[in-house]
Amino acid sequence: MDELIKFASQENIQVVYLPLNMVYKELFGIHIPGERKIVLDTRLLMPKYYRLWRCVMGEELGHHFTGISHNIFKVHYNYSLKRKMNYDDELALRWATDKLIPTDEITSLLDGGFSDCEGLAEYFGVTIWFIFRKLEFLQLKNSNNVKNIREYIKSAKISCF
Repeated sequence: MDELIKFASQENIQVVYLPLNMVYKELFGIHIPGERKIVLDTRLLMPKYYRLWRCVMGEELGHHFTGISHNIFKVHYNYSLKRKMNYDDELALRWATDKLIPTDEITSLLDGGFSDCEGLAEYFGVTIWFIFRKLEFLQLKNSNNVKNIREYIKSAKISCF
């Protein structure tokens, strides 16, 4: 059992699967706060989407733990780099990247010279886009603190393309 399902269960959050793509082709997940429920698209049950499943599940859990300040039925489009995130989405994504990609672990890997985005994504069981977002969050957080890490982050982000 994946640690995210176990975590959701411990928090009494129900996870159900429905064909969300029938509502909108790029809809992969919805968090329904009043019901303590996360609805995921049935496509995510396919083994080839396991890393995407972890990212979507992580972000939906992030919505649960960071709260919703706007319309809860906002469509979760896709993981495009050009996607504009609102405040709720960014908070949820930050929570998810911290949960799935612990900062101390990724900085240790970066500091040790491991900067291949695909390799990092495989190591953490997430998508390349998710790694890229974590690196962006790290870069903002460490903008003046750790000079060495900034260079490693920049190098790793370049490998994401």
